[in-house]
Amino acid sequence: MIYILTGPSGSGKTTQANILSKRDDFKRIITCTTRPMRDGEVNGIDYFFKTKDEFNSMLEQNALLAVTEYSGNLYGVPKQSLQKYVNSKEEHIVIVLDVNGVRELKEMGAYCICLTLDAPTLKERMLERGDDITDVMSRLNDGLGLISYCDFFVDSRRPIEFNSNAISEFIKSTCK
Repeated sequence: MIYILTGPSGSGKTTQANILSKRDDFKRIITCTTRPMRDGEVNGIDYFFKTKDEFNSMLEQNALLAVTEYSGNLYGVPKQSLQKYVNSKEEHIVIVLDVNGVRELKEMGAYCICLTLDAPTLKERMLERGDDITDVMSRLNDGLGLISYCDFFVDSRRPIEFNSNAISEFIKSTCK
């Protein structure tokens, strides 16, 4: 099965994806982006960092799903990475996506887990991370359209372990 972790920037999506990917029955799908690497990020671990030409070539080859643009940068899921996991009951994948990438994978039968944050906490986390205030406001608005796609909600203000356990219980309930 495919599990999407989504929510606003700073909500803990990547943290929860990393926890899930340590399980034997989970694999994390690394997405592609044209944005520059941040300090501490590693190509092939955090994202596949591509030039715009490389990304556009992948688009022309129909090799990407859930393609979105944010702040002038492109993001997409390598299609080849997903094929063997669609409808699998034994092996699962987790993908971190923003609201714009969720719809296409939901149509493939993916479950969507939404990590939520109240606006003041979200704004604080994003500004601490160095995000531009314009981007912060845009992301706050993007989150409003996400609700209809989500199968399960997690309050990101709760402790990481609590949320990890809640996500695991939701996943168990979908595998019956």
